[in-house]
This record gives sequence, structure tokens and C-alpha cells, in this order.
Amino acid sequence: IDILQQSVSDARNVSHQLTPQSFKDEGLVEALSNLFLDFSRIDKSVRYTFHSTCKVIEPEDHIAINIYRVVQEFVNNSQKHSEAKNINLNLFFEEVTFLLEIKDDGKGFNISSPNTGSGIGIKNMIKRIESIGGEHKFEAAVSKGVVLTIRIPYSI
Repeated sequence: IDILQQSVSDARNVSHQLTPQSFKDEGLVEALSNLFLDFSRIDKSVRYTFHSTCKVIEPEDHIAINIYRVVQEFVNNSQKHSEAKNINLNLFFEEVTFLLEIKDDGKGFNISSPNTGSGIGIKNMIKRIESIGGEHKFEAAVSKGVVLTIRIPYSI
């Protein structure tokens, strides 16, 4: 019974992490803000900053979750590979699009290299962005960090 109860508890914890509670309570902006606060508490070697415009248009759930996962993947890749000291996220709500820019000041990479994009993290981010009708642009250079800009259309 103890093993079964522990298994149920573990399953509940994993399921709660799949969709953060802040999505249900507050929406995408609050979920991203909380994510960056959590990163700041856990990793003191990097300065995490998040900015969003005052105008907030809440995207559909599947779009919000994919945006959240792309941000998570970018930060995880940055933490693992970039040696960045700063990771910044800006989210803007424009007339017909969400504009998201996430960047680090790490060691970057050669974007024109044949191996660029061969990692599962980059592939996952691109697939998620495309699955919600978004466009992306990676800007990266050795010793210059990485910038990912995403535009996702929405209808009002």
C-alpha cells in the first residue's frame, strides 16, 4: 500500500508539472513570470529577467502551453550549453501577433554550421512553434549568445 501511495503521489507531481497551476489560475504571462522566478531561485549564477507589455491577450491553451514549453527548452539549452550570465524574455502583444524574444549572452554557436539544429532541443522548439502556426528566427554567433524571436498570429 505504501508503494502504491508513493506511485500515485509521484504520478500526481508529474502531471502537475505538465501544465503549471499558474496557467489555470493566471494565464501565460503569470506562468512565464513564475517560471523565471523559479529559475532565479534555483540558479543564482544567471540573471533571469522577464518583461511583458501591459496589454495582455490570453492565447488559447494549446498555444500558451507550447509557448511555455519553448521558453523552458530554450532556458534549459542555455543553462546546459551557453555559460550565459543573463537570460532575458520579452513578450509583446501586438495588433495581430504575439511576439516573443528570448535571448542569452552566452558563448553562442555558429548558426551556419552543418551540425546546428541537429540537437533535439532545437528541433523540439521549432516543431512546437510550427505546430501553433508560428514563425521563428534564430540569431546566434560564437561569443555573441543566442536570440530566438517568435511570432504567433492570433485572432480576436
